[in-house]
Amino acid sequence: MAARVSQLNVEFPERRVKIGEQKFTLRSLSISDYDDCLKKATTTRPDPVTGEDRDFTDNQALLRFMVMKCVVSPKMTPDVLGNLPTPIAFTLNRLVNEMHFDLDSVKVEDIEDEEDEEGADDKGEG
Repeated sequence: MAARVSQLNVEFPERRVKIGEQKFTLRSLSISDYDDCLKKATTTRPDPVTGEDRDFTDNQALLRFMVMKCVVSPKMTPDVLGNLPTPIAFTLNRLVNEMHFDLDSVKVEDIEDEEDEEGADDKGEG
């Protein structure tokens, strides 16, 4: 079952998987979730060439933060993630990336503008 956004009719895709003997539930990240992960993985430091302060993102840390946020069951903490066997952790990385970049799963339809009754009256058609 997908989580819903209360203000909009939008669902966050969820995926249930079994890796080895462990079941996992993953939920697609919101833009705010992703921004929080990105902020945690980014530091400001002097550029080695120019000496000017620049933001640097540790992509490995970014993916780990995304996995911890995306895996909703079981609860994924830094300790739990850090102690998983590498193949399982890398499989979770792959699944999170697949969910994050799966634009083909989003249904998009073109719709025709529908005139309401007031619009028709304003044009002298009603």
